[in-house]
Amino acid sequence: MHALKQFPGTKGRGLISTSFLRPGEVFLKENPVTSVLNPSKTSQYCHHCYRIHSSSTTPYCSSQCTTNAQSLLDKCDATLLNNSTLSPSPSPRRFPFLIAQLVASSITDKTTTFHSFWKQTLTLAAPDNFNGGEETAHDYDNLQKCFHSVMGTDASQAIFGSALDLDWYNRMHGILHVNSIGLNPLPSLTETLSNPDPSTYPIVNDVGVGLFLTASMLNHSCDPNLVMYRDPLEHDSSVMFVAARDIQVNEECTISYLSNSLTSNVHARKEELLYKYGFACNCALCQSQSKNNNNERRIQVNYSNIGRR
Repeated sequence: MHALKQFPGTKGRGLISTSFLRPGEVFLKENPVTSVLNPSKTSQYCHHCYRIHSSSTTPYCSSQCTTNAQSLLDKCDATLLNNSTLSPSPSPRRFPFLIAQLVASSITDKTTTFHSFWKQTLTLAAPDNFNGGEETAHDYDNLQKCFHSVMGTDASQAIFGSALDLDWYNRMHGILHVNSIGLNPLPSLTETLSNPDPSTYPIVNDVGVGLFLTASMLNHSCDPNLVMYRDPLEHDSSVMFVAARDIQVNEECTISYLSNSLTSNVHARKEELLYKYGFACNCALCQSQSKNNNNERRIQVNYSNIGRR
């Protein structure tokens, strides 16, 4: 369904469709390599598959949702991940916890080797020469202490003393900053049974954030041709990227990095994208709206000059 393409200029890599897609057809389905609930949602949703979950005795809705990586993390002192040099944090901090999940996955994943896991993850784009300074150095120390309680000194030194050093932590922090994708909650079971077409499910506020190896290659457009939905049939945190309109063969496939890209004005979008992701958006919608705004300003200037000669 898709292929990776290197685009000319500064745009970099992106995904194109290798087949014609109609609205509602699935372009890509993928599990994140790591994901985490928003702090405000931890008592409402399963911590793994993000289904609505009200149990007060366990964070998971079923035994299928307890992974080997999560079992390892449950034995660690995860409270250390909330300690910050900037201010105390009563709720989970996203990036330290996401990185801890990645470490746990790389240790427990039986489908790939430890080095292969990190080789694939570290190919994702990150800001050049990213350095979080004192804060990320402090977080890195806490990460080691978190795993030290269950791994012991020798195993911890073998992992964090070579491949997973402070430079690695800075790199992962940068990767998460520009590649993380918001996760939408699943529709209710009633909605799923009465309406099996995921392309018509309402888009609601994100319940968490995830890092994807393939979907992270999708570039932004303020008028995207893909819409993301959670998979209503799987006990995992997989998502589906569904065609929002006809997509031609070899056409670039895009998502919106903003939740309100079709309703906010072009200047607000550009400022938010520049601040959050470090690029100036030049998608077709931005070009069209910027051109219209410039024409309106010229007309206003011409009218303001009438009678002032």
